[in-house]
Amino acid sequence: MGIEFPIAKLIDYKTQWEELDQSRNPFVVVVMAHLKTKATTGQPQQRKQWKWTLVRKLFEQGYRRNDVVELFRLIDWMMTLPDRLEREFRTELRQYQEERQMTYVTSIERLAKEEGQREIIENILKGRFGALDEQLGSIVDPLLALPPEEYTRLLLELSREDLLARFSQTQS
Repeated sequence: MGIEFPIAKLIDYKTQWEELDQSRNPFVVVVMAHLKTKATTGQPQQRKQWKWTLVRKLFEQGYRRNDVVELFRLIDWMMTLPDRLEREFRTELRQYQEERQMTYVTSIERLAKEEGQREIIENILKGRFGALDEQLGSIVDPLLALPPEEYTRLLLELSREDLLARFSQTQS
């Protein structure tokens, strides 16, 4: 007795680009992003163009707001760009939003800002205390709940023990 599972390799869809492009299935955009991520390895300018094309497709297909935000996060994670091109991409995205008076991008930008703040907190913790162990990792979310001025001051002034003591109380 055995169990059989159908197998699908995303790369096999490379020859079906026209069909993918016509589909309204949100997962198809993820398949397209995967294919173009592979195809643009070492070609950052082309990757930026394809990333823009696919993100614009999300908006134009009329998906629900939450779907657009989640699919954007996945595409953004898959199709990484060098810093300069990422800034250009974000500028184009902001202009696109303003021209169409869309609110999706503000959510996307908010998520990006939160990820950036998380990275800053983690980097400060690593810089001050070495590796980011489980104990220090557990205080990142409570720190993010504070205004940046406050968490920055605490991160720079308090000892490891004081930080852990202060935020273990807020988690209880």
